[in-house]
Amino acid sequence: MVFLGRYFYFEVNGQPIFAKGSNFIPTHAMPELGTNPQVTEHLLRSSAEANHNMLRVWGGGVYETDFFYQVIFVSYHKIVLIFVVSCSCAMN
Repeated sequence: MVFLGRYFYFEVNGQPIFAKGSNFIPTHAMPELGTNPQVTEHLLRSSAEANHNMLRVWGGGVYETDFFYQVIFVSYHKIVLIFVVSCSCAMN
């Protein structure tokens, strides 16, 4: 018996996966000051040390650097990207 709306999970290739993670927001309110690789690496390493395997990347108008995605790739985190226009009106 299936109860719709009772469970929330992620599926990859038809298989449910366990996800434990957190939100990643820009490291500084002023994007040009938030590009310190040491800070980014420390935050992502801390997430991995907390046994997180997924990060939700905030989509409020700031794109993360290539370095951010390189560290994600090496750490095997899964990421959920919230696209920059996700909270805006759709253009016609």
